[in-house]
Amino acid sequence: RETFVGAGLHEILTFSFISTQDLDMLYPGADSGADASIRVVNPLNDAEGVMRTSLIPGLLKAAALNLSRRLPSASLFEIGKVFLPGPEELPDQPDRAAFVIVGSGEPMWHGHDRPLDVYDGTGLIELLMKTLEIRDVSLVQSARPGFHPGRCADVVLDDVVIGTVGEIHPRVANSFGLNGRVVIAEIDLE
Repeated sequence: RETFVGAGLHEILTFSFISTQDLDMLYPGADSGADASIRVVNPLNDAEGVMRTSLIPGLLKAAALNLSRRLPSASLFEIGKVFLPGPEELPDQPDRAAFVIVGSGEPMWHGHDRPLDVYDGTGLIELLMKTLEIRDVSLVQSARPGFHPGRCADVVLDDVVIGTVGEIHPRVANSFGLNGRVVIAEIDLE
């Protein structure tokens, strides 16, 4: 938390209930919707009938809300649990950290703002790993559903993928009401 706040991000807390449509918009063509989610027996409303399998949809909705209020950028993070189906009756509940950054960065020495991009996201991941004194982490370019081709990387520790960072595809950004480059990341904290 201190690392993200020190880097200029704002912490938010989102609901653990989401819609399968949010997951389908985020990861088009992937098995991330209703079949990969845990249904809520008695949901508060029909639009939020499954437990979240990712922190990202809530962050994207919050970023869109902030930008709709005419803010030039949104830099948000959340640390919380996700709910994954497992072999046991109770779901697996790993802790995750995620962030979204969209809009313009600080003015540069020549006075012009620049759009935030994937390098800002990978820089945040590197800062977090350095702060936590986790060595031997590498960023390996990957192709993931919902991400912009060539602007996505897996976060790898000891040959295990522990997260993903990158710019989401413009169609995905538009489906959440966002324009321009939108950088997201999610890491398994365990």
